[in-house]
Amino acid sequence: MQLPWHQLTKLHVGFIDIPSFFQVLRNSTNLVQASFEFDSESLALPVSNFGHPRLRCLALGMCDLDEDERAVSLTLLDYLEIPDLIELIVVLPYHPVVHKLSPLLSFLSHPTLRLQTLALSFPYLPPTETMENMMECLKLASSLAHFKFHSPSLVDIDILFARLTGHADFLPKLEHLQLSFFDNPSFALTMSLLIGMLCWRWAAVGIAQLKSFRLTCEPPLASFFGLLKSESEFRRLGGEGMMLYVGRTQETDEFWDFLKTRNFY
Repeated sequence: MQLPWHQLTKLHVGFIDIPSFFQVLRNSTNLVQASFEFDSESLALPVSNFGHPRLRCLALGMCDLDEDERAVSLTLLDYLEIPDLIELIVVLPYHPVVHKLSPLLSFLSHPTLRLQTLALSFPYLPPTETMENMMECLKLASSLAHFKFHSPSLVDIDILFARLTGHADFLPKLEHLQLSFFDNPSFALTMSLLIGMLCWRWAAVGIAQLKSFRLTCEPPLASFFGLLKSESEFRRLGGEGMMLYVGRTQETDEFWDFLKTRNFY
């Protein structure tokens, strides 16, 4: 099918292989917003990097790849140079496989990149050392205003709360933070660290004020969430205007609503 590729500014493609993905980007020089869902027909990576002059929003979905194809997932970022990108969404396969974060680290280190929104659905992460690697990735995204993270895996989320407290050089422009866990997650979560982070980000001078925080879990951590909601500082922040939600994942969770606006279902 012949299309006026150079006229396209928005595009969603489902079930595309990687060679075709690069061909579409190569032909669509005026593309601004795009989402792609990859299949297993061909996952051959290119021989050289590819840059796009105008792309601002990119969503990559890789949920249905077979076991021998999953290694391609984040590696795809090693071959992309998109200096004007402001929004990146990555949805990785729902399989028990460890994903290395080095391609994301390399991608975010581009000197002209000014990413504003980063949404990651990482079904399986290795333990603490990868959360440390995640922190290194986020440290590079100094312009980030929205961070959304979704995972069922064992995550030491206290590492993130600690980095977000007292460190003005870590995500200094962050305004919206959304964390979503499911499948009976077990992770380190200290109430004092969470409340301390929220208070510091609400009152901090010289950095953006955190305007909203959302933590969902399925099944919910009922006792923890109940105690958190009863804390005076937590209630104070809500009363002063911070948008707060902690509890079970709702039937139409905000993370998935966000992905749907980018044509992921």
